[in-house]
Amino acid sequence: MRLLTLLVLSVPVMPLTAAQLVSVGTPVVFPEADCVLHGVSDDARYVLFESDSRKLTPSLIFPPEYGVYLRDTLSLTTRLVAPLYRDDALPGGQSALSGNGRFVSFVSNPYPISDDYQVSIADTVAGGGAWVSTDSFGTLGDAASMNPSVNGDGRYVAFESLADNLTSDVGADILVSDIFLKDRSTGATDCMSLTPTGVTDTGDSTLPMISRNGRRVAFFSTSKQLVPGTPSDFIAGIFVHDRIAGTTVRADVSTGGTPGNRPPRGINRPAVSADGRFVAFASFADNLVAGDTNSTTDVFVRDLTLGTTVRASLANDGSQANGLSFNPTISSDGRYLCFRSEATNLVAGDTNGKLDVFVRDLVKGTTIRVHYGLFGVQANGDAVISAQICGDGFAVAYTSDATNLIGSYDHRGVYLAANDPRVSSPPGAMAARLYIQILIHYVRDQLVRVRLPRANG
Repeated sequence: MRLLTLLVLSVPVMPLTAAQLVSVGTPVVFPEADCVLHGVSDDARYVLFESDSRKLTPSLIFPPEYGVYLRDTLSLTTRLVAPLYRDDALPGGQSALSGNGRFVSFVSNPYPISDDYQVSIADTVAGGGAWVSTDSFGTLGDAASMNPSVNGDGRYVAFESLADNLTSDVGADILVSDIFLKDRSTGATDCMSLTPTGVTDTGDSTLPMISRNGRRVAFFSTSKQLVPGTPSDFIAGIFVHDRIAGTTVRADVSTGGTPGNRPPRGINRPAVSADGRFVAFASFADNLVAGDTNSTTDVFVRDLTLGTTVRASLANDGSQANGLSFNPTISSDGRYLCFRSEATNLVAGDTNGKLDVFVRDLVKGTTIRVHYGLFGVQANGDAVISAQICGDGFAVAYTSDATNLIGSYDHRGVYLAANDPRVSSPPGAMAARLYIQILIHYVRDQLVRVRLPRANG
């Protein structure tokens, strides 16, 4: 015990943003296949990911071909939430986690019940599950539904669907996607992408993101009739529907209300704060803020209360990013914005030439990088597919192809890093737990000399 104490005390001070691998089995079983992040709870205790690894649930005699998994970073346990066949899962996966970490929504092809992809939700505490992509009477949609987003307590689920039988106000056109909201308490399903006259348009509405309180839903749309005054040359935009007020506004506009002169990045969801006041999105437009001359996609934040728009993909000195920035997520209070970027000038010493993950403090106007390993070792691979900041803002989860974040690991993995607790002052318990877990990884990998096992394929 004394020797171990001396070893731990001899560990030099390390960056608290060093990543820990969380896409592992119980308690620490390293998968032989890639894993992809799909959600993190508000307190960063739970991390949702998908994988086709057969080693994440060693207690199962016949592990699934593909599965949705939930990692508890406090108890160091991983549970299989939804076993799927590879042919039943959408490419890249389609799962989402509620803010409290209890409910998991996912997409699968439930043949022979339905020939189309449908959205479900599972209760990881009480057990059981239910269909989400149904009308108010429980009838499944007659076309594909996907891209669920779950609010903080799991009562509301927003999703997109090609179905025309979910609500009576959706036109009979299965080639157009609309945004729907399922109230799991009442069973009601409502369309969020309606025009001011209460009908749907011929444009597609996709990639919904619901606020934690369940009031507002942000989404990407090519519809020209969602808000009055849409320019004739409109291509696409970010919209926010307030289900209580029954109103829809466009978010990718300047502080003066001028619509973006180029469309937002259509493969990334917008992000919303807990109350829906702040909306983050990626856009190639150069007229949303003054001085936007870098000719690339940036990340912006719209304050729906004050009617202001700011650019978040900036360096500490206010310099513009010299590379693409996208995939924003935002903390509950709207203070911290996480995004991925290929820019090399957002922080000092960024020389790895890889897509990295950054966090912008919108109050202090500072930017830090969280995609690296112990002692500031830069990642030797890209941060890919997704990165999410937890609701409380003090931790970031992301997917990375880097093999040097925790020693030696040869597969795409899901990592959790602190958002520099020395600066952001997170709750002490979470900061201490995250630090201790990082310390354990360090002691195991560096002092005890136990090398992470390489997969054999």
